[in-house]
Amino acid sequence: MQTAKVWLIALMVVSLIILDLNLAYAQDMSIWVGKWFQIKSFKVVGNCDEVGGMKKDSGSLLPGYMKFTSWNGQYFQVEEHLTNGDIGWFENTFNLYCIPGDQLGGPDSELDLLAWAQKSDYSVGDGVATIQISSRIQGKKKSGVLNSATYKTLSEAYIWFGNEVADYEICAGNITISAKLVAEDKVPIEIR
Repeated sequence: MQTAKVWLIALMVVSLIILDLNLAYAQDMSIWVGKWFQIKSFKVVGNCDEVGGMKKDSGSLLPGYMKFTSWNGQYFQVEEHLTNGDIGWFENTFNLYCIPGDQLGGPDSELDLLAWAQKSDYSVGDGVATIQISSRIQGKKKSGVLNSATYKTLSEAYIWFGNEVADYEICAGNITISAKLVAEDKVPIEIR
């Protein structure tokens, strides 16, 4: 009988720990939904193998914007709007998986996030890319309202297949992105 009580108490303690950890991941992330980020820096560095041989791949895209459109309990649905000035705006969507930086769900842990995504069959220019991202998102509240935030990639790798000047090529390398929270009225009307 004594052994049964010990097992019952141990089971209750383990259950409470598991429940507590599950609640830590159930953060209220609605503070981010509908928010826009202006991409301040988007740089590409890599190499391309094409018909004429290997060449360096580098460039940047500006301006750019990201909008966190929804949260499903595991990831944000993100709209990304980019342009290089020549081809106008192009839009892609992807799932950005997040966990609070404070895994035990401390105060305001929804304001410090680690995030990752894999974008497959991602349209970039005249080609298709697979992109893997890890990033950090940090926000600050004032009077209970999110009033500033940054988004920065920790690492982002890409492989791109496409046509450039009528030649098929494959490119691979890294992308670095940094963005800041921006009010919706500062976003170009054609992409809102």
